Order: sequence, then structure tokens, then C-alpha cells
Amino acid sequence: MRLLVMSDLHLEFRSLRLPDPDLYDVVLLAGDVHSKARSTRWASEHFDKPVVIVAGNHELYGSSWDKAFGRLHSDAKPNVHFLERRSIELDGVRFVGCASWTDFEGSGNPALAMLDARMMMNDYKYIRLEPRYSRISPEFIRKQAQESRKWLYDELSRPYEGKTVVVTHHPPLMCFVPASERHPHLSAAYGNQWSEFLDLDIDLWAFGHTHWAVDESLRGVRFVSNPRGYPQEETEFNPEFVVEL
Repeated sequence: MRLLVMSDLHLEFRSLRLPDPDLYDVVLLAGDVHSKARSTRWASEHFDKPVVIVAGNHELYGSSWDKAFGRLHSDAKPNVHFLERRSIELDGVRFVGCASWTDFEGSGNPALAMLDARMMMNDYKYIRLEPRYSRISPEFIRKQAQESRKWLYDELSRPYEGKTVVVTHHPPLMCFVPASERHPHLSAAYGNQWSEFLDLDIDLWAFGHTHWAVDESLRGVRFVSNPRGYPQEETEFNPEFVVEL
């Protein structure tokens, strides 16, 4: 199976020229494809082949938590599989996915990490919660991350004879998060340190969020990130990045 892997397309800023469909069998979109929860509709309009997609934080910009996730589910055509704590099987390959979010433990001080995130990250200005349309909080996101961590571990611990691919928006290991010299604890708002997953039977883990290209294997797990990023940003994005299982 040939997987076209992309993330952080940020189509709210500019369009994307897609590669020849003969190059791949399945598309993996690891979040931050489009704002206002328009990602699955865009994928449905631009791909005829199977698409596996998860939400990033930018999918929720300009919307609210429940409305955004509802739209991401409802706008997906049958070939577009939106995963939020959900797994599917395609041609003998198991795909397990969720946004994952961050638990703020990656720098060793969750309290300081949450304080920095609240002050400096746009998520806590632009993502809202129903019914009062209040802003999300780092505490809310931390809980989501903890629940996703448990769900992922339980799901990936289930025996499976075929290959397993994990798709999340946030990186599962801090070694894939660029360090911040001015705000060292802010790095914990961009990734997790979920080392226990290295002991599970995972073939590929695709993620995004950091706008930093990654293709590295650790203890038998291949980790990849192919982010396009913002206009004028250098991310080493390859629009034809295909992984073969």
C-alpha cells in the first residue's frame, strides 16, 4: 500500500496543487488542513481514493468544539474517513487516529507549560466551547490529551495480524518538537512524551503540527511528518511524499 502523507496544508491561506493520483493508494492528512472545519469537505471534493484524516487545532478556528467535530464528520463522503478516537481497516491495514492534543507534561512542568500556552497560543483565543461560546482552556485540552492517550493505548494494544498505521496531529514524542530557548516550557504545548507506545506493534506513525519535516525510525516504528506550513515558510514539504507499507 502506498500512502501519500501530508499535514498542515493551511488551505485558508493558499490552494494546493495535488500530485498525480497514480502515485498513491491512500491519502493520510494529519491535521491543520483547513480552518472552520472545512477539511473533510475539501478532501471529499479533491480525492477519489480513500482518505484518512484527523483534526488539528486549526480545524477548530472560527468555529466551536462541538460544531467543528460535527461538521468534520458530516461533510465527509464515503471515501473520506475522519478519525477522532476511531480506527478503520483498509485492505488489511489498520488505521488508528485522533487529534491527540497535548498533556503539557513534555517539559516536566505542566503548570508552567499551561501558563505559557494560555498567554502565547492562538488556540486559547480562537477555539470556543458550547453552550456559552467560552474560550477553551489548557486544562480542558490536557484532559482531552489524557483521554486520547488512554484510548490510543487500549486500541493499539488489541491484537491485529496486519500492519498498523497511527495518524495524529500532535507529535507523540518530544524529540520531534523543536526546542524554544526563550520559552522552554512552551514546547510541551506542541507535543507529548508518550514513550510507552514504542513498546507496541506499530508500523507507521504520521503526525504534523510543528511544521518540521520528520522521517525517522525508533525501535521499529517509522515516524513521519510532511508539513506544508504557512506561506513563505520553509518546511521541506514534499507534495509527492509517499510511504510504502
